[in-house]
Amino acid sequence: MDDLGEQNDTVWKLYRWNTANGSYDKYLYVGNFSPGKAFWIISKDVKTVDTGPGTDVTRQSDFVISLPSGWSQIGNPFPFSVSWNEVIVRRDAEVVSILEAQAKGWVRDKIWYWDGQSYLVYQAPLGTIDPYKGYWAKALFDCELLLPPDEAQGAKVSGQTVKAKEEFLQLKAKVGELEDNYNFLGFSEAAKDSYDRLDVEEPPPISSYISLFFPHPEWGKNKGDYTQDIRAGISQTGLKQVWDFQVKTDQINQKIIVEWENTSAFPEDIHLYLTDSFWNVLANMREKCFYRFTSTSSLESFKIIATSEAPPLPEDLDLIEVYSYPNPAHGKGVQFHFYLASPAKVTIKIYSISGELVKTLINEKACVAGVYEEFWKEDNDRGEKLARGVYIYIIQAGNSAKVVSKSGKIGLLD
Repeated sequence: MDDLGEQNDTVWKLYRWNTANGSYDKYLYVGNFSPGKAFWIISKDVKTVDTGPGTDVTRQSDFVISLPSGWSQIGNPFPFSVSWNEVIVRRDAEVVSILEAQAKGWVRDKIWYWDGQSYLVYQAPLGTIDPYKGYWAKALFDCELLLPPDEAQGAKVSGQTVKAKEEFLQLKAKVGELEDNYNFLGFSEAAKDSYDRLDVEEPPPISSYISLFFPHPEWGKNKGDYTQDIRAGISQTGLKQVWDFQVKTDQINQKIIVEWENTSAFPEDIHLYLTDSFWNVLANMREKCFYRFTSTSSLESFKIIATSEAPPLPEDLDLIEVYSYPNPAHGKGVQFHFYLASPAKVTIKIYSISGELVKTLINEKACVAGVYEEFWKEDNDRGEKLARGVYIYIIQAGNSAKVVSKSGKIGLLD
């Protein structure tokens, strides 16, 4: 660790997951690293670490890694790649393959690797455990992994957990430069609505993070937070499937974006909606590919509904989740964001602090229910840039029965 310099929390940190406590242990000093273990090194700057000569482990027999019940950080003790499919699992006196151990409910037949932004998942028979990399493994009972001292043959296979023929939708969560990109939901003929091999858990987050996952506290011994949740399909279970998902982050009061890709993988007659009960939002995922919100706590909850019948939109006219960004603005324009609960005609006007109307951004624009954004160039009705200062915006929505409006202040700075 000499290459990192003297231990300093502002420069680098070293952590390892404590399976017994269900939390991370912070290491102030590490004399020698033990083979088969993995650590998190969080460094302020890009560093190259020279591990030194070390001591090679014997290649005359399998290398044994203890795997207590829960999550474990593991590594490859050999200077070559080992096939994950060739790893053996031992529990008490019984020894079986990794796939047999999965079938018995001892361990997961998956390993997780952090690629710098999100987790890649390797599922047996695919994947290799490479030297000088750290991985997560998950056990449901105390057992041992036996890594064979044999180099993996053939090309390494990238992490992939859903076959191309199956229907899946990808979810991504972003805040600032932090991302969680590999989250999937969908249908498969091979799946069950309860836990099965197609469902993939998400390892514990660390440091500055954003994490999107599907919580399943009701799954007994398989309970946990899942990054992939594949269901049996609407035709097998009725008219609707609902996925609960949560976004967890240590970035409070920040703008968070949830994006989705591949809605076309679902049949056209299946309606897809994202719901946010906190803001009373029902967003049509066929019409938009993202949902933006401000984190008010470390954990926000949502639902995705896939249904063969379109759910009714809120009948009462309302304007919610109204805000502008950036605020203050610095000459590059402003986005006005709002959610409309039912169809209406919308007007957005900007006034000076003295009450003078300076800009009508839109005037009685016909809008259906949904999430909207309108861009303002920080100009007046003549197209001239406005003087720097504080302005007031009013967003008004109306139909034949009701008119509602929301207002706010926005600062224009150099």
